[in-house]
Amino acid sequence: MFHVGPQRDISIFDGLDVRLTPVEAADYVVCSGLFDDTKETPDDYRDLMATIRGRGLFMVCANPDLVVERGDERVYCAGSDCRPLRRHGGRRALCGKTSPSDL
Repeated sequence: MFHVGPQRDISIFDGLDVRLTPVEAADYVVCSGLFDDTKETPDDYRDLMATIRGRGLFMVCANPDLVVERGDERVYCAGSDCRPLRRHGGRRALCGKTSPSDL
Protein backbone atom coordinates (compact mmCIF):
# COMPACT_ATOMS: atom_id res chain seq x y z
CA MET A 1 0.00 0.00 0.00
CA PHE A 2 1.15 3.51 -0.81
CA HIS A 3 0.16 6.31 1.57
CA VAL A 4 -0.44 9.86 0.34
CA GLY A 5 -0.50 12.12 3.37
CA PRO A 6 1.49 13.56 6.23
CA GLN A 7 3.65 11.41 8.45
CA ARG A 8 1.38 12.28 11.41
CA ASP A 9 -1.40 10.21 9.79
CA ILE A 10 0.56 6.94 9.70
CA SER A 11 -1.08 5.96 12.99
CA ILE A 12 -4.37 5.34 11.14
CA PHE A 13 -2.81 2.05 10.08
CA ASP A 14 -1.91 0.91 13.61
CA GLY A 15 -3.17 -2.61 14.26
CA LEU A 16 -3.79 -3.29 10.56
CA ASP A 17 -1.85 -5.81 8.54
CA VAL A 18 -0.53 -3.36 5.92
CA ARG A 19 2.92 -2.75 4.55
CA LEU A 20 3.83 0.68 3.22
CA THR A 21 5.52 0.61 -0.18
CA PRO A 22 6.58 3.06 -2.87
CA VAL A 23 3.81 3.82 -5.39
CA GLU A 24 5.62 1.70 -8.01
CA ALA A 25 5.19 -1.42 -5.84
CA ALA A 26 1.78 -0.67 -4.35
CA ASP A 27 -1.38 -2.70 -4.84
CA TYR A 28 -3.58 0.23 -3.76
CA VAL A 29 -3.36 3.75 -2.32
CA VAL A 30 -4.76 5.40 0.81
CA CYS A 31 -4.89 9.20 0.72
CA SER A 32 -5.25 11.00 4.03
CA GLY A 33 -4.13 14.42 2.79
CA LEU A 34 -1.19 16.23 1.30
CA PHE A 35 2.32 15.36 2.44
CA ASP A 36 2.78 18.98 3.59
CA ASP A 37 -0.45 20.97 3.59
CA THR A 38 1.39 24.11 4.72
CA LYS A 39 3.34 24.36 1.45
CA GLU A 40 1.71 22.16 -1.19
CA THR A 41 -1.37 22.40 -3.38
CA PRO A 42 -3.15 19.75 -5.47
CA ASP A 43 -1.10 20.94 -8.47
CA ASP A 44 1.97 19.44 -6.79
CA TYR A 45 0.34 16.00 -7.11
CA ARG A 46 -0.39 15.92 -10.86
CA ASP A 47 2.47 13.56 -11.69
CA LEU A 48 1.74 11.29 -8.72
CA MET A 49 -1.97 11.07 -9.61
CA ALA A 50 -1.03 10.33 -13.22
CA THR A 51 1.18 7.47 -12.00
CA ILE A 52 -1.62 6.11 -9.79
CA ARG A 53 -4.13 6.39 -12.63
CA GLY A 54 -1.67 4.91 -15.13
CA ARG A 55 -1.08 1.87 -12.91
CA GLY A 56 -4.84 1.46 -12.42
CA LEU A 57 -4.47 1.59 -8.64
CA PHE A 58 -7.55 1.86 -6.47
CA MET A 59 -7.41 4.82 -4.06
CA VAL A 60 -9.21 5.13 -0.74
CA CYS A 61 -9.77 8.78 0.11
CA ALA A 62 -9.74 8.86 3.92
CA ASN A 63 -11.17 12.40 4.17
CA PRO A 64 -13.07 13.74 1.16
CA ASP A 65 -12.98 17.38 2.33
CA LEU A 66 -11.42 19.61 -0.30
CA VAL A 67 -10.29 22.36 2.10
CA VAL A 68 -10.61 23.18 5.80
CA GLU A 69 -9.91 26.25 7.82
CA ARG A 70 -6.99 26.04 10.22
CA GLY A 71 -6.99 29.28 12.17
CA ASP A 72 -6.85 32.07 9.57
CA GLU A 73 -5.66 29.76 6.79
CA ARG A 74 -7.42 27.44 4.40
CA VAL A 75 -5.52 24.22 3.74
CA TYR A 76 -6.12 21.50 1.18
CA CYS A 77 -7.35 18.07 2.32
CA ALA A 78 -7.32 14.55 0.87
CA GLY A 79 -10.37 15.22 -1.29
CA SER A 80 -8.37 17.76 -3.26
CA ASP A 81 -5.98 14.96 -4.29
CA CYS A 82 -8.74 12.44 -5.01
CA ARG A 83 -10.98 14.72 -7.07
CA PRO A 84 -8.68 14.92 -10.13
CA LEU A 85 -8.31 11.14 -10.06
CA ARG A 86 -12.09 10.76 -10.40
CA ARG A 87 -12.31 13.38 -13.17
CA HIS A 88 -9.78 11.44 -15.23
CA GLY A 89 -11.39 8.03 -14.80
CA GLY A 90 -9.33 6.74 -11.87
CA ARG A 91 -10.79 4.29 -9.37
CA ARG A 92 -11.39 5.60 -5.87
CA ALA A 93 -13.69 5.32 -2.86
CA LEU A 94 -14.56 8.08 -0.42
CA CYS A 95 -14.59 7.36 3.31
CA GLY A 96 -16.02 9.66 5.94
CA LYS A 97 -18.30 12.54 5.07
CA THR A 98 -19.33 13.11 1.49
CA SER A 99 -21.16 15.75 -0.42
CA PRO A 100 -23.85 14.98 -3.01
CA SER A 101 -21.52 16.04 -5.84
CA ASP A 102 -19.06 13.30 -4.80
CA LEU A 103 -21.54 10.43 -4.91
